[in-house]
Amino acid sequence: MNSPYTEGPLDAKICFIGEAPGVQEVSHQRPFVGPAGHLFDNLLSRSGIVRAECRIENVVQERPPNNDIWHFIDLRKAEPIITEEGQKYLSSFYQRIDNCKANVLVPLGNVPLWALTGLKAITKRRGSILSADFLLRNDHTPDTKGRKVIPTIHPSAALRQYLYRHYIAHDLKRALRESETPDINLMQRTLILDPTFNDIINYIKYCHDYPSVGFDIEVTREEVSHISLAPMADHAMCIPLFEGRENFNPHQEAAIWLELAKLLQNPKVKKISHNMAFDASFVYQKYGIRTRPIDDTMIAFAVAFPDFPKGLDFVTSIYCNGEPYYKDEGKTWFKNPFKDFMQFRRYSAMD
Repeated sequence: MNSPYTEGPLDAKICFIGEAPGVQEVSHQRPFVGPAGHLFDNLLSRSGIVRAECRIENVVQERPPNNDIWHFIDLRKAEPIITEEGQKYLSSFYQRIDNCKANVLVPLGNVPLWALTGLKAITKRRGSILSADFLLRNDHTPDTKGRKVIPTIHPSAALRQYLYRHYIAHDLKRALRESETPDINLMQRTLILDPTFNDIINYIKYCHDYPSVGFDIEVTREEVSHISLAPMADHAMCIPLFEGRENFNPHQEAAIWLELAKLLQNPKVKKISHNMAFDASFVYQKYGIRTRPIDDTMIAFAVAFPDFPKGLDFVTSIYCNGEPYYKDEGKTWFKNPFKDFMQFRRYSAMD
């Protein structure tokens, strides 16, 4: 049975989830009928999705005072604050989602994203293919871990920021494609994160056999701490040179840089990087290595879409088929920004 602010078949392939009804929804006793709802309908049509064939939900089933969702679920601080009424709405929401058999759940905004995955930062996570993991479990909360989630920005935000409409439409098209199956099928990548000295030398030589190689550096305290090479989209190595201490002796590190110089200057192998101006300039200024020929995906994207963000995080959300958000944009560091060095190495290899 539907509450006033949910509608659509329980066996729909896609379930859209909002935060709470607004004044227009309360007036019409239906979800998504105000200005944001009209824009939502337009974006659905633009993306090839039929609203009547979708399930539509809201986490909270009443209009928050002054439209302030924080009266129920407050995500403004690191540790969420859930009121007693908010907890009741969450428990009811989880039961309804358990009854919904959608292949893909599409949270619209931060609150439903957090309710499904425990994650926040919707503008960073949008377009990612994630796995649901309800954190607020109790004896009455169904275990729905593993269900496919593709978050996007709430249409109300797109009323204020026009460019968001393009982002939402892109994410909706991904949700439509992904709605054919409940399975999460992300590219399986081989990331070599703890190579020996011999592994590194052999891998660099191996890269000479490819027409192009992805190239990225991380800089810590004005020193190259990590170098990553990727001759294929699903295969990369991170070379961890410096992590608070040297990982190789001076003779080994010199040998690594000599082999890298041969690759970076090989005219038959194109080096591809995002913001190559940084990587190539730093390597030249530090070691006198001229990286060429080169392609810069940041420049290419900025030329093609000058109004869009050009950071690697955003470009990944557009082109990498739902690869979950893994980074905050950065090239230079004072210290390891991650929990451990293996995570930093993975970050570098993914870049």
